[in-house]
Amino acid sequence: MIFLQYILGGSTTILNHFSSALTQYATHGHVIREHLKTIRSREENLDESKRRRRNVFKKADEAEKKLSKMNPEHKNLQTQADLLSRLRDEIRSMDTNLIVEEAALGDFKRTATKMWMGLKFCGLMECCEKGSVGVFILFFS
Repeated sequence: MIFLQYILGGSTTILNHFSSALTQYATHGHVIREHLKTIRSREENLDESKRRRRNVFKKADEAEKKLSKMNPEHKNLQTQADLLSRLRDEIRSMDTNLIVEEAALGDFKRTATKMWMGLKFCGLMECCEKGSVGVFILFFS
């Protein structure tokens, strides 16, 4: 009977340690989710920037078509030319920003992925270690 109490008490201790390891692993899971949400948010912001650039490009295309239809004596010719020039400058600026954002997003994804993969595998390793140490203590000591 004492032997059975010893085994059951030891089993309870092992399961409690392993349970705490699983709880810690779940905590890592929440951190991983936050990393993935951050990546998704940055991707959505980049997509929004690309959408804005497409809209400005369409406006520039329309302004160019309108300008090409105007004759040199048209009273709004200079205004339309200035608008087209401003839109083209805005497109160039947006293109530069998009290139920078895409590069930064790629770097961020690599860094975040490395971090959350480290959390995931370290958490698994911790679970395995606690389980194997507990079993070793219970059966081999």
